[in-house]
Order: sequence, then structure tokens, then C-alpha cells
Amino acid sequence: MSVSLAIDFNQLKVLITQCGIEEKAELIRILEKDTFPLRFNQFLSKIRSDDLTLEEITAEVETVRQKRYNAKIQSQTDKLITEDETEEEIIADEEHWNSQFAATQDSLKKMADKVRSDIHAGRSMPMVFTKEGRILKG
Repeated sequence: MSVSLAIDFNQLKVLITQCGIEEKAELIRILEKDTFPLRFNQFLSKIRSDDLTLEEITAEVETVRQKRYNAKIQSQTDKLITEDETEEEIIADEEHWNSQFAATQDSLKKMADKVRSDIHAGRSMPMVFTKEGRILKG
């Protein structure tokens, strides 16, 4: 059954004031969905401008990306440093890692020398990669 009712805008407003909060929220969602194309086109007309070049837009995007990246790195760094660590503990930890790194240098040099020797002797093959970074089989 379909029913039609003719009311003016003031009557509609009075009816809406009598609705509960959930009904009003549903009306808002319906109106937002119904008016989205118009509001979006109005927004686009406001931001469209010949004053901005592609280079300026790209520079701004890169600036925002860099800020986000820096914030992410800072957040990760902040997580690594706890309030419980003293400066002496941090220095001792760095010295420990530096000594472990230094201890591996001879082994790394020997491996690099072996690789160079294999290359010069023709015992190795060049690696070819796909655009996705996978190794192509020879």
C-alpha cells in the first residue's frame, strides 16, 4: 500500500522535532547520502584551481609523507627507549653491540674475499631479477 501526504517544510520540521534521537540520526544519514553528489561537486569547485602546478602538489604530498614517516620512526624510537634504562645501561648496551659487530668483521671480510675470488674465477653467475624482485632462473 502506498500513501502520499502533502505537508509544507515547517510541518516537516515540527514532525522531526517529535522524533527520537535514533530516528533523527537515521534522517541525517539519509540526507547525507542523498545530498552527497551535490556537496561533493561544491567541494570540488572550491578546490579546483589553476594556481597549483603538479610539481607543487607533488612537493606537498612528499612533505606530508616525510612528516608521517618521521613521526612513525620517532614513535618506534620512543618505544625502544624505556624510562627504566639509565644512561649507563644504554651506553653499555651500545658497547656490547659494537663489540659483537666488530667481532664479525673478520668473518665478513673472508666471505667477501671468497665471493670476489669465485667471481674472478668464473665460478658464479650473475643474478637477474624480475620487476617484483624475484630471481630469474638461469
